[in-house]
Amino acid sequence: MEDIDLKLFTVLLRSAGWIQKITTKLVEAYGITPSEFGVLEQIYHLGPQQLQAIGQKNLISNGNTTYMVSKLEKKNYLTRIADENDRRIVYAELTESGQTFISNLFPKFETLIKEQLDVLDEEEKATLIEGLKKIGINAESHWRAN
Repeated sequence: MEDIDLKLFTVLLRSAGWIQKITTKLVEAYGITPSEFGVLEQIYHLGPQQLQAIGQKNLISNGNTTYMVSKLEKKNYLTRIADENDRRIVYAELTESGQTFISNLFPKFETLIKEQLDVLDEEEKATLIEGLKKIGINAESHWRAN
């Protein structure tokens, strides 16, 4: 008999991997990387963001955040705005072109995710969310302790 914990681990990673592949395919068809999508999506939903906050939310280093923001500026999707009170603080803000771009792409992304998760009913989704949160909290506390 196969160990249930190892089976769960394998199924979890495979499922996440397939969802990542299909979402990557979608965003790359629009000429951006999944990381760039994460930045645009964050600003789209939360408004202008400090560069540091972008890196923290998307789990990327400050250097990579700066690089990604620069790439998105070259595509005319973002602009940088210095804080009026502290010029060391820089915000990234969607341009009009960026707003149009992400507002067209995000609904397609959302639909794709919903299509993948429609195989579960609402109760199964709630149970899965609860279980995955427990796993994540446990893994994070283990990581922080070591």
